[in-house]
Amino acid sequence: MLTAETNLTNTINDCQSALNQDNLQAYISGECEGNASCTLSFFDEDGNLDSNLFNNAAGVPSACFTGNSMLFVTAGCAIPDADLQTRQVEGLVIGCIFISVALFTLVYLDYIRQIAKNNFVEWDVKTVTSGDYSVEFDITEEFYAKFIEVHGHEKEIGVPMIVHFRKWITEGIENRLSQMPDLGFEDEPVTEIKVAVTQFAFDNAELIELLKQRGAAITTDNFDGMRELDKKINDLKKEKLSKFSTPVSCFMTFENEEGAQRAKKFEEATLEEENAQLKHLRIWFETDDEELKKKYHIELQAASEPSDIIWENRHFTPAERRKKEIVVVLTIGFALLLSFIVVFISRQYTNEKAAVYPIVDCTPYYENYGQTLESFAITEYKSQ
Repeated sequence: MLTAETNLTNTINDCQSALNQDNLQAYISGECEGNASCTLSFFDEDGNLDSNLFNNAAGVPSACFTGNSMLFVTAGCAIPDADLQTRQVEGLVIGCIFISVALFTLVYLDYIRQIAKNNFVEWDVKTVTSGDYSVEFDITEEFYAKFIEVHGHEKEIGVPMIVHFRKWITEGIENRLSQMPDLGFEDEPVTEIKVAVTQFAFDNAELIELLKQRGAAITTDNFDGMRELDKKINDLKKEKLSKFSTPVSCFMTFENEEGAQRAKKFEEATLEEENAQLKHLRIWFETDDEELKKKYHIELQAASEPSDIIWENRHFTPAERRKKEIVVVLTIGFALLLSFIVVFISRQYTNEKAAVYPIVDCTPYYENYGQTLESFAITEYKSQ
């Protein structure tokens, strides 16, 4: 058996080496390219092997043309023009369908968004809370220090500075909003805006955390731990009393809708060119330093619902919040990128392994080559 396979291998190698590959390829291309079928002949008119197709026509083994000898030719199939046009039309139709689906999806999503917006307005009207009449703004350390420097001496004896500041900031907001044009949210024009309640938030996260621990100690009857926490709380208040009594945010609730809407539109109204007469309302302290002007500015915005506020986090400035948002976005983006890389590499590895042993229908090979398929396979394997 081994001798027969060796002889077959030698014969195949001799047949392959006898072929003139370049001339044969040119001959096959000329006879078959562009045709549905073609007939090839390796002999000339006299019945001899064509010398253009063989390197040594006289030395070609006769076994190359007898028995089950076959010539393997790999050729690419050209798509007829009619089929090509049909495929182009089908591709255009499919593309139009995809575009139509995408447009429908965009319109549907916009419809859903508008419906949700209308539902929110309806819900908001039915569930009016103090938050709908409230605004909030941050208070910088520089702003509060400037207030103490300029207006601290006006404080009455025995009145805490924070109480004096609440009165001053409330009157300042009321006076500024009263100078803005009426927006028409009340039945009659409102000439004097009034603030119902002014509340501050402080940088007291450490104190709140200790108070939480103290409450947990009381709940579990850990009175020794409670006394220890009481001592820590008292020491912390002595050490950072000034910090705990410095406001970092302010919440104002107005007596009517007109006041709340003027406050929410204060930024926009005082920056518009046509309202140049209102720009002076943005100034709380006179200074030539542009950086201090920004720190002395108050930016009014709609207040969050009280239940949505984490009071111990109110000391974070907008810049700090923005930094945290950037860190979160970058972290999520990095995680998504990493997962994409892992999935991509895994998929590529899977495709490489799948390509080694692809699923192939071998029935045509068995039908064409019969018992000789195994011999050809062994020969090809040994020739690599």
